[in-house]
Amino acid sequence: MAVTAEAVPILSDNYAWLLREGTSGAVAIVDPADAKACIAALDKAGGKLDLILLTHHHSDHIAGADEVRALQLQDRRRRRRRAPAAEARHRAEGR
Repeated sequence: MAVTAEAVPILSDNYAWLLREGTSGAVAIVDPADAKACIAALDKAGGKLDLILLTHHHSDHIAGADEVRALQLQDRRRRRRRAPAAEARHRAEGR
């Protein structure tokens, strides 16, 4: 299991970290204090988000977490809504 880490510059003097696990493709963001910058980094990386990690409660680490979390929940709902249609298509194709 290899995990890559990409620094995401936020605020004037801090970083969030975009983590990606190579085998599963799982993506995490660490300390998303600046939601706009973190969402842009996630979009650039494919728009997927599986996990938000917070190292501690200071605002320069958590300020954007709720907005990033809302994005994560929207994406999961969208994937769930597509799932039944994809399942029906696979059944019709004999898969």
